[in-house]
Amino acid sequence: GYLFDNTAAKKAEQALRDAEARYRGLIEFLPDAVIVSDADERIVFANPAAARLIGGSGPEALVGRSVFEFFHASSHATVRARSQAALTEGVAGPAERRRVMRSDQSVLDVDTAVTPIQFDGQPCLLRVNRDVTARVQAEDELLRKDREISLQLGKIEKLNAALTALLEHREQENQRHLAGLHTTLEQLVLAHVETLTATPLTPDQKILIEVIEANLRNVAASFVRQLDAWKLQLTPTEVQVADLVRMGKRNKEIARLLHVSPSAIAFHRNNLRGKLGLTGRPVNLVSYLRTMAQNPEAVAQRARRPRRGRKVKSSARSPRS
Repeated sequence: GYLFDNTAAKKAEQALRDAEARYRGLIEFLPDAVIVSDADERIVFANPAAARLIGGSGPEALVGRSVFEFFHASSHATVRARSQAALTEGVAGPAERRRVMRSDQSVLDVDTAVTPIQFDGQPCLLRVNRDVTARVQAEDELLRKDREISLQLGKIEKLNAALTALLEHREQENQRHLAGLHTTLEQLVLAHVETLTATPLTPDQKILIEVIEANLRNVAASFVRQLDAWKLQLTPTEVQVADLVRMGKRNKEIARLLHVSPSAIAFHRNNLRGKLGLTGRPVNLVSYLRTMAQNPEAVAQRARRPRRGRKVKSSARSPRS
């Protein structure tokens, strides 16, 4: 007979068994679902996480069953092709998205990585499955919201385009209206005012005609509308006084036109200075009112600035103008 020393082989086999035992113990406690299947795709080992993922009573309930029982029918072809490639080529591939059927017929999304290994002395496949259902649902919800936002943005863009077209149409209508108004004033009103000016008039009548003509020519940018736009809350008499002061009329002339006393006009001028924020300031009222008519934005900005100094009560004294 022949004697052969196989001590090294026995030691290698024992080392392999010890390594498999350690490997088996390691994957027992992995949080990911681990399944080991043979060349026929029969499960030979599963850890507790795999049983929880599939909904089984325990890992032993999965042993001996086909892996195709747990993968969705839509994934069977790709699962089979991936297994054959791993066994044939002996290399692991990247994780791929699969759908898993649980025992309660619910469906989970998992990322599955397949690695060829030797298990209990035979070629097997190690599948590590990570549940990504929550992430997939969050991604789907994000995509749904993105679609909704895109839809809303499309609606907003259409509304903006419609609003822009409406505003342009409104502006064109306003321009046509102002052009028609200007033509009407020039041909039907101012022509008669000029004819009336050429007739014999009293001094007061001439002043009134001048005021009427000036206001008609400035109707597109009316001084009264500027005052009203600033919400100064002027009385009708104060508006009249402000307009006449702007035109350079003196207190006596204004009083004669409005049939009141000069002291009343002085009182109204003082009220105007207070409402315009000019009380106690060395500002000429006539110049200020003219600036309001010619450059209302600049005056409006000054009017919005905080005012300093104490307030002065209205009195009948004639202020500086």
